[in-house]
Amino acid sequence: MVMLISTAPPIAVYAVSGMETLLYGLLIVSFLFTFIREERLREQHQRRFPLSGTLGALLCLTRPEGFIILGPFVVYRTIVAAVASTPDGRNQYFLWIGQIAGAVAGLIIWRLVYYGHLLPMPVYAKVTGEYGYRGVRQILGGTKYFLTFAKEYGGVVAIFLVLWAALREAAGYLVKLASTRGERPLREGEGRLVVAVFLLWYVFYCVNVGGDFMPQFRFYVPLLPIFYVSLVTRPLSDLLPRSCLVVACVALLGYNVLAIPYVSYNEISSRTHVIEKYKEMGDVLPGATLATSQAGALPYYTGFRTIDMMGLNEEYIAMAFRRSRGLLATDESVYGDVVEHILSQSPEVLHIGGGLKANRPYHEAIMNSEQFRENYKEWSDYSSQNDWFYVRKDIEAGRNVAPDVSGEE
Repeated sequence: MVMLISTAPPIAVYAVSGMETLLYGLLIVSFLFTFIREERLREQHQRRFPLSGTLGALLCLTRPEGFIILGPFVVYRTIVAAVASTPDGRNQYFLWIGQIAGAVAGLIIWRLVYYGHLLPMPVYAKVTGEYGYRGVRQILGGTKYFLTFAKEYGGVVAIFLVLWAALREAAGYLVKLASTRGERPLREGEGRLVVAVFLLWYVFYCVNVGGDFMPQFRFYVPLLPIFYVSLVTRPLSDLLPRSCLVVACVALLGYNVLAIPYVSYNEISSRTHVIEKYKEMGDVLPGATLATSQAGALPYYTGFRTIDMMGLNEEYIAMAFRRSRGLLATDESVYGDVVEHILSQSPEVLHIGGGLKANRPYHEAIMNSEQFRENYKEWSDYSSQNDWFYVRKDIEAGRNVAPDVSGEE
C-alpha cells in the first residue's frame, strides 16, 4: 500500500503544488484512524480524550467542505449519545462535538466580523461544479469527473467494487444498529465500516458538486490512500479471491510506476517554468495591481495586489454574480457592469486565462469594452497560448509590448 500511495501521480503532483490537498488527505486518514480507535475503546468501556474531534475541527478549518464530510460521523455519535445509558458517554460526546462546533462557530464569527458575510465570497460568486453547472447538469458533470478519475487511477471496475462492498458493509451495520437501538459500538474488525461510510459519502459529495477543473483530480486525491487500503482488506476481500486483488494491486502499481515520470515531470516542469515567469513579472512591475481569474500562484509569486475577477476577494463582483445566479449569468448585461467595476480600479495588469476564457460572455465583455481597448495593450513577453496578459498603455513594462489592441495608430 505504501508503494501504491507513494507512486500515485496525483499525489506526486500535489506534493509540490504548495496547496492544502495532501494536508487535507492526511487529516482525513488520521481522523478515520482515531475515530475507529475511539469506538473500539468505547466497546471496552475505556474513556480517553476524543482526539478525532480535534482532527475533525482541523478538517473544517482546512477545507470549506470539511464539516460536510464529517456529517455521517456527527449523526452516528449523536444517536449513540442520545441512547447512552451513562452520563459519562454523553460527556465524551459533548467534548467531541464541542471541538468541531467550536472551530466552525469561530470561523463563522470571524468571517462575519472581518468580511461581513456568513459564507465565503466564492459561494456567493460561483455556482459549484465545473463551469457553473446546476441541478442535473451539475450531477452529470460530477459523474463524468468521477468516471474519468476511476478510469485513469484504478479502473472503473475496481473502484465500483470497492464502493459496492462499502455499500453492503454500511447497510449490514445499520440493520445491526437498529436491532440494538443504537447501543452497539464498532467492534473489532468493524472499523472498515467507517471507511465504507466515508467512501460512499465522499464520492456522493464530489458527484453532487459537479467535480473540479484542476488537474490530476484534486478532489479525489485524499481518497486515493483509502481506496488503495480498501482494495486489499475486508469487505472487498470477502467478495473476490485474494489472488484477484493481488493482481489488481500489481497492475495499479505498474501503471503508477510507468505514468508517474511522464505525468509528474510534465506537471512539475511546467509549474517550475510558470513560477519563474511570475516572479519575473513581479520584478518588472513591483507593487502593481493585477486583475485575474486565477487567484492562486499568479498573485502569490508576482506579489501583485489582486482583483479577483471571479469574486473571491471582491464583494461587488461576488454579489453581482449572486444576483444573476452565478458566473453563467442568464442576464449577460451583468458582465458589462463587472468589467466596468474592474477597470474603474485601473489595474496595471489584466490577465485572461483558465475559467475566464471558458466563460465566453465574460471574456467577450472584456475584449469589447471600449475602456479596455483604449487603455490596455498585450504584454507579449508573458502572454502564451493559454494565458493572455495585458498591461496599461501608460506603463513601460517588459521588453516587448505588442501594438495597441484598439488598432489605432
